[in-house]
Amino acid sequence: MKKKHLIFALPLLFATSLVACQAKKTDNNVVVPSSQEEVSSDTSTDTSTNTSSSQEDSQTSTSNETSTSTSTSTRTSTSTSTTTSTSTSTSTSTSNETSTSTSTSTSTQTSTSTSTTTSTSTSTSTSTTTSTSTSTSTSTSSSSQTSTTTTQVVDNAVEVISYKGDQENLYATFYPAKDASSYNVYVKQSSSSTYTKVDRELLRKYISKTNEYYYRVDVPGLKAGTYDINIRPVINNVENNSLGATVSGISVISYDRTGFAFSSDSQFGSSNGAYNADGTLKSGAQVIYVTKDNAKTVTASLGGTTYTGLQTILDAYAKGYSDALDIRIIGKLSKDDLDKISSSSEGLQIKGKSGYQNLNLTIEGVGEDATIYGFGILLRYTANVEIRNIGILWFMDDGISIDTSNCNLWIHDIDIFYGQPGSDNDQKKGDGSIDIKGHSKYITISYVHFWDSGKCSLSGMKSESSDDYISYHHNWFDHSDSRHPRPRTMSIHVYNNYFDGNSKYCIGGASDSNILSENNYFRNPCHPYYSNKQGSNEGAANFGSKETGGMIKVVGDKIVGGGTIIYANSGSNASATSFDAYLAQSRSETVPDTYKTLFGSMAYNHFERIVDLGMPEEDLDSPDQAMLNVKAYAGRVDGGDFKWEFDDTVEDTNYEVITDLQTAIQYYQLTSLIQTFIDDYE
Repeated sequence: MKKKHLIFALPLLFATSLVACQAKKTDNNVVVPSSQEEVSSDTSTDTSTNTSSSQEDSQTSTSNETSTSTSTSTRTSTSTSTTTSTSTSTSTSTSNETSTSTSTSTSTQTSTSTSTTTSTSTSTSTSTTTSTSTSTSTSTSSSSQTSTTTTQVVDNAVEVISYKGDQENLYATFYPAKDASSYNVYVKQSSSSTYTKVDRELLRKYISKTNEYYYRVDVPGLKAGTYDINIRPVINNVENNSLGATVSGISVISYDRTGFAFSSDSQFGSSNGAYNADGTLKSGAQVIYVTKDNAKTVTASLGGTTYTGLQTILDAYAKGYSDALDIRIIGKLSKDDLDKISSSSEGLQIKGKSGYQNLNLTIEGVGEDATIYGFGILLRYTANVEIRNIGILWFMDDGISIDTSNCNLWIHDIDIFYGQPGSDNDQKKGDGSIDIKGHSKYITISYVHFWDSGKCSLSGMKSESSDDYISYHHNWFDHSDSRHPRPRTMSIHVYNNYFDGNSKYCIGGASDSNILSENNYFRNPCHPYYSNKQGSNEGAANFGSKETGGMIKVVGDKIVGGGTIIYANSGSNASATSFDAYLAQSRSETVPDTYKTLFGSMAYNHFERIVDLGMPEEDLDSPDQAMLNVKAYAGRVDGGDFKWEFDDTVEDTNYEVITDLQTAIQYYQLTSLIQTFIDDYE
């Protein structure tokens, strides 16, 4: 199945260092810093010796001198894996002396990956001396996920540094082969004999903190399974497989497609955007790659007309085209890099012609350092839109504003940081991180890492008259202050989230909203649950004081530390009239109609019996497992390139701006040199 593919010339990008921060931050220098191109006709079969049927994989050179040199590097990462690197050079001299040297080295390392990396190089020449050198390293490992070696280039061949399979994505980093001008990268399922060439834009060049050049390739759009990746250097415009490397048996898992965005009762039944439900691109999907240098000049052909510039493309596309569109962001994209913005308050706008227009659109970042800076994203009149694997920093009003008549949206695996301060006292960290309003419904917000956000997510603006179902799951509310979420009128499913040191309140119900809270993990929250003007919030003036209350039903949540909770039906301080939440033993348990909000007199509506939640109760994680999954997968690939450690002893109760964190966010830059490769060498 082929896709439409566009290639754009990208010059070298230069970036400066992130400003130094104080003791609570870690080093934010990037250490390791799409869709596949059309299926290659290369039908090379991967074997333990990395042979290929492709005729372009070999080179022959003749000269006046001849030497023989063979190097083999084999890297196996299993429960009892072995890595061997051998280099031998032999020569015969006509002089009166002969020199021979032999060396052997052995090392041990740890890994549980079931992958194998093999690189082999052979060259021939003539010399006058005889020398022999042998090096062997053996490794037995027990760590998980990623296997890493710091071995330098062996006899000018590609040397893989690290690799990892993730959610419908894999990546590899490697040291360069000598004299290579570029690299062709191929991927295949391990059970297949045919490789597919990946888009050249997915390959980037970085410089490490120790001033060594290395390369990284990310391959999105993979369904769950086991994969092999083959990296071949291009030397003098010819692909040289003998100096390449292969990694075998890389495990890829699926994204978690649950929640209301995937409810069978929703208008479209799913929210996969440009992708199929198995994680592969839809047939005919058009892929464009956007960087800071081409955001004004990137082009797309829509309905026979060519449009130029990212916002211009989105404006035209949202007017109605049936083919799927996948926009892939590489590196840091700032507001000034864009051709224009169509929303003066938010930034990049995606606006359909009328309510709930099916767009088949995905906006995603490539790798761990894809970032939009200085603006956010506005969605209006859209459906079937996916936004994933992007960092959002220093946005204008909201980070992502889901505004008016949207449905089947899936916002996931996002890192969201401080926005620009607003004029109101509660906007010091920006306004809303992800806000949902205007009868927007059947939406899933999942695996988002909220970094000390002030107001995480508002759901509803009082004008809504229907339930407008929203799910929040596996989000990391990392020392964020409030609105986790704060719904009005809507019916909200909050499950398997990690609430980590939240200084104001976590889940807050108002304006006749209904909330089902299941199997969440709360660590030292000030108030896990708030219902307006009752329970712990009775008499409080800082939370929706003019609004009626909301009903919260709690099932299976785990709370460690934190403030007092007033349940309607449980505990020594239970109150049937002024409570925070009702504690149930199962999802099916009925909340009696006698329990009503103190202000508004509303009983729980049991929406979980009325509509498909998109998440069966038996498939929920336990709270402890949810916390582990959140820490492993929330945010961008491998947690993104921005690193920060919060001081729990201070930040669990602090809801003011962290000055050093704000400075780091405001002046964030990519901290390594990036080059992307777009010329085709066959």
